[in-house]
Amino acid sequence: MSPPRHNRRGTVVAQHGGRASVAKVLLGLVGAAVALVAGVALIVEDERGGGGRDVGSIVRHADELLGEEVTVTGSVGEITGAKSFTMTEGAHRLLVLDVSVIPAIDNDLDGLVVDERVTVTGVLLRLGSKDVKRYLGVSVEHRYSAFLGEPVVLADSFRPR
Repeated sequence: MSPPRHNRRGTVVAQHGGRASVAKVLLGLVGAAVALVAGVALIVEDERGGGGRDVGSIVRHADELLGEEVTVTGSVGEITGAKSFTMTEGAHRLLVLDVSVIPAIDNDLDGLVVDERVTVTGVLLRLGSKDVKRYLGVSVEHRYSAFLGEPVVLADSFRPR
């Protein structure tokens, strides 16, 4: 094997038989470009809607976000109870439970209307998991059985957009 070649700065530019592997360099550059584009796409997605992710993004990436605090912006789809509603985006829906059932928090859902744009912040869990009951201190699965297995935001704050 021939000794490594160096450029003017002293950086090794080739080691294999005296020839640089252009394919490896190009592959590295393409990989870095893809990572940069993906990172920018995630930042743009997070910035849409006033700093919150959209409903579709939360639903698509739910497994990666479980247990995390999320901020999501979207339209009210259906008001499912005095302390709950859905947010929708196309075919995606996300159940939101207002955790003001915990006395220290007092959000007011009065006046919330279907199709209103809202931004919600809270912990993302999956309905039916033991984490929901542990977090709330009560079981809610029977009331929201249509949403079993779906992601749910236990919202500690929300605001109209």
